[in-house]
Amino acid sequence: MSNEGRALYGMCYAGLGTSSSLGGLIGWNSSTQEAIVLDSVAIGGGAGVEAKESYIVLSRDLDAGGLGFGSGFRLPPVLEGNDAGGSVDKYQMELWERRVPLNGAEIAPSESFNLIVGVVPVTGAGDSSEWLEVRYHIGSRRYASYPGIGAEFLGPDECD
Repeated sequence: MSNEGRALYGMCYAGLGTSSSLGGLIGWNSSTQEAIVLDSVAIGGGAGVEAKESYIVLSRDLDAGGLGFGSGFRLPPVLEGNDAGGSVDKYQMELWERRVPLNGAEIAPSESFNLIVGVVPVTGAGDSSEWLEVRYHIGSRRYASYPGIGAEFLGPDECD
């Protein structure tokens, strides 16, 4: 897989087993009138990063023009002012409360959603991934999509 057109997000390493969010807004323009059913997410490329949990927030739950979650937040999220780094604002915390598990979630044709994947470093700072694979099906047909999102866990000297 080429890294062309892919975004690699730097995340501050907070310790082994600490989950950070990786994701963003995803929209599909499906020519079918059937629901898209999300099956699973996998992470690949690079070394030392595992997907721990995956959720979505449907676009109808987002404020107009708001992404809600992206990459680099600690999971579960911590409200701003209660933790240094990786915290979320009140709006994002409300979205977190409306999340649904990715596995089995149904998406209406042409609806977008905010993908939230909890990723953890396996060995430490420098662990990275190059891509996510979202597996889904429409009826009996199975597909995979690659939203072009990767991560690298940064050492303390690289974080503010």
